[in-house]
Amino acid sequence: MMHAASRAAADAQRKAFFTLLRVQDFLIPVDAAVAKASLDPFGRPKGAAAEEARRVKEDAAREADALVARHAAALPAGCVRAAAHLQMAALAVGAQRTLLQAAAREEYGWGGGETLRARSVVAGALGVVAPPDGSAPYGAAVMWLPNRTAVALSWDKKATVARMVENFKADLGEAFELQPVDPAPSVRMTRCLYTEILRAEGEPMLAPIFWALHEATFKGVPAYSFEPSQEQGDTATVGTFWFK
Repeated sequence: MMHAASRAAADAQRKAFFTLLRVQDFLIPVDAAVAKASLDPFGRPKGAAAEEARRVKEDAAREADALVARHAAALPAGCVRAAAHLQMAALAVGAQRTLLQAAAREEYGWGGGETLRARSVVAGALGVVAPPDGSAPYGAAVMWLPNRTAVALSWDKKATVARMVENFKADLGEAFELQPVDPAPSVRMTRCLYTEILRAEGEPMLAPIFWALHEATFKGVPAYSFEPSQEQGDTATVGTFWFK
C-alpha cells in the first residue's frame, strides 16, 4: 500500500500524463476538412474529437490499472517508490495499446508507421522526445536542466554530483539496482523495473523511452556520459552513468 505522500505523487503523475497525452497528434482524420474542423485555434480537440480523446484516455487509464493489478504483488515489499514507477510503465502501455486500437478505425487511414507514431505521442506525455522515424528517444531539456544548473552554481561540484547520484538511487528505490563503478560516483544500472514490466507485457518498444529518462537525469552535468549496455535487448541492464 502506498504512503499518503507517495499516493499524492502518483496521482499527480497520472494527472500530468493524461494532460500531456496529445491524442489529437495521433488520431488525425484522413479527411483534411474534418481534421481541420476537429481542432480549436489553439490545436486542442473539440466536439467529437474532444469526446474521442476523452474516451481514449479513460480506456488507457483502465488498461493501466489492470496492468498495475497484474504486477503489484511482484514489487519489493516496503519500497515506497516502486508503485509509482510501476504506474509510469502501466500508463505508457495503456496509452500505447489504446491509441493503436483507436487507430484501426477507417476514418484515421493509418496504413503503416502507426506503432512508432503512437510511441512518439506516449513519450511526449513522459517528457521524452521519441522521433516517429524510430531513432533513439532522448529527454527534453526540462528533464536535465535543474541538475545542470545546480552543478553550475555549486562551489563543490564533485560533492554536488555525488549527492545527485544518491538522490537518483533513492528516487528509484528497491525495484532498480545500481552498482558502483570506478571512478566514483559512477554507477551501472543492472536492474530496471520499467524494462522488466514492459518485456513481461510484450511491449519492449516502449523501453527506450524509459532508458532516455534515466540517461537524461545527469545530461549537461560536466564530465558526465552515458554508456548504453550492449545487452539491453537480453537483460534488464540499462547502462553505465559515467562521471570522469
